Amino acid sequence: MKRLTLIVLLGLLSACSPAARKPAAPVEVFTRHWHEPIYREDVPEQAEVGAEVQLFATPGEYEPASLGVRAEVALSKAHWSVSPLQGPNGAVIQPDRFEWRVTEYLDPTQFDPFRRWIRSKEHPLQPGFLQPATPVEIAAGSAQQFWLTVHVPDDAAAGTYRGTLSFEAGGSAPQSLPISLQVYGFRLQEVRASMFAAGDNWPVLESSFADDRAHGMNTVLINPGHLKVAGVYQDGSFRFPGMSEKVAAVVRLAQGQGLGLTHEIGITMHHHLARSAIAGLDAAGIKNPEVEGGFDDREDYSIFYEKGEGVELEQRFRGTYYPTATPYHPPTTEYGKLLYRGWIAAFRQLDSDARVNGWPKLWYWLTDEPHVNRGRLRSALTMCLAAQEAGSTSLITCNEPTVSEPDPEKLWFRAIGDEPDLRLAPFLKSRCYYNAYLSEETLERTRAAGGVYGAYVNIYGNQPASVRFQTGMLAYRLTLDLIMMWSYPSVGTDAEKGPRAYLRDWEAVREGIDDLKYFEALQRAAQDERAPLDKRIEAKDLLDELSREIPTNVRAVGFVDSFTGEWVRGKERWKAERFESTRRRVAQAIEGLTGR
Repeated sequence: MKRLTLIVLLGLLSACSPAARKPAAPVEVFTRHWHEPIYREDVPEQAEVGAEVQLFATPGEYEPASLGVRAEVALSKAHWSVSPLQGPNGAVIQPDRFEWRVTEYLDPTQFDPFRRWIRSKEHPLQPGFLQPATPVEIAAGSAQQFWLTVHVPDDAAAGTYRGTLSFEAGGSAPQSLPISLQVYGFRLQEVRASMFAAGDNWPVLESSFADDRAHGMNTVLINPGHLKVAGVYQDGSFRFPGMSEKVAAVVRLAQGQGLGLTHEIGITMHHHLARSAIAGLDAAGIKNPEVEGGFDDREDYSIFYEKGEGVELEQRFRGTYYPTATPYHPPTTEYGKLLYRGWIAAFRQLDSDARVNGWPKLWYWLTDEPHVNRGRLRSALTMCLAAQEAGSTSLITCNEPTVSEPDPEKLWFRAIGDEPDLRLAPFLKSRCYYNAYLSEETLERTRAAGGVYGAYVNIYGNQPASVRFQTGMLAYRLTLDLIMMWSYPSVGTDAEKGPRAYLRDWEAVREGIDDLKYFEALQRAAQDERAPLDKRIEAKDLLDELSREIPTNVRAVGFVDSFTGEWVRGKERWKAERFESTRRRVAQAIEGLTGR
């Protein structure tokens, strides 16, 4: 009897549940918020089909939209176009202000680091690169995403602009969607924090810098490893011939695109600096067999200090590890002392170049994630000491336990023999935290130490909502001083491969920075004593309300786990509507304060 009752209940539930919608026409055009993917297998919701594309922005701002086509018949040469948008008092936004791209679907298991993307049997292909738009084929029974970005003219008049989006393809009658764009009457300003990409696009630097600027970057991270500079060791001192000229040439390219004009410029050191100094020592006949073939900061830490008795370790450093009683002091080996002097000389040479050329202050990214093992942390400590002695600003991308963890039970690298606990806090001027360690606690510890507080954001996880949250709302909530966009937004790193291809996450970076610009614009407007007092009070109340609502840790929204490489879903998922309604409330409050 129980089994029969269960069967009846299951039958009733099945009858009541909505069936998957079937397309009402051979071809349907629709819009969906760009946070959400459009899969090959998707059939749009009825509310999405034929819906108006509704956008709002300020003069000079970029704003994206996602369009979809579901085809039950095969289509050829599928493409979109846009009419001029008609605005107030005869104002027009022309079609050349719109950029079209088409989504390339890919199997993420075939690309590193895309293997970490959320996948399902229902969607074996994921919306991946946003390629420059060309007419495409759409197979029968599948959907295709198209990406539209409008760049609002700097002199656009405030008001609402309206036009038409048109879709055409062989095998289908033309179709259209209405589009509206509300332009606010105020301009956004540069954000306070330093924003820069850690991507490696050396052969196409100028075009990369132009795109970085268009996506909200305001400074640059220069990788001298590409400069192929060898040090010269002579008469007891180091020089790095050619380094100044080569770095200056890159800075000129960056500043020509608007990067590094007002915000500090970063220099990637990592092991490139060590290799340059080692090359100089080799040429002088001073060799060390432990670094033949190059410097590995995870393994070659022991060249700097007299070795203690070897200890066999399994966790975070597999193999024999050589502790030292002096990791917080300059190197003690003769070779280590020379290499250390080479680092100091390089720091001082570049800092001098900055002063002579009138550049913003330089800071040095010394190493990435020294929590990988003890060896890398030891190397990081040595580089921090060299930067400190040179009077230079050091930055480490890090997690909390290896920096200033206050709970001894949570230390990653506890004492071994005569070697003390390993931590970086006393030597760092800039901390760039892995996103899962961003919190009010790490903010307070960094500020108490007088340090710069930053984050690095993975922009290759195919999760634009999380990327947008980290670069915008979370940056505002935690008053981040710098954000590194990690890693490669482009697959076109070779000039011969033509235009760069982007990811939805890279587009989300720009939108997150725009969110931050809106917040900071409201902060400034609320402090302007020329604005009505009641509006200023309302604005401050709104900022307080939003600060209470914004989570202080990315775990609330989702993040890429640094150990497994897998995407971790957030505890509370911020829907696209919440992002947009928040931004609109801020924009309306700014208008109320400025009268524009």
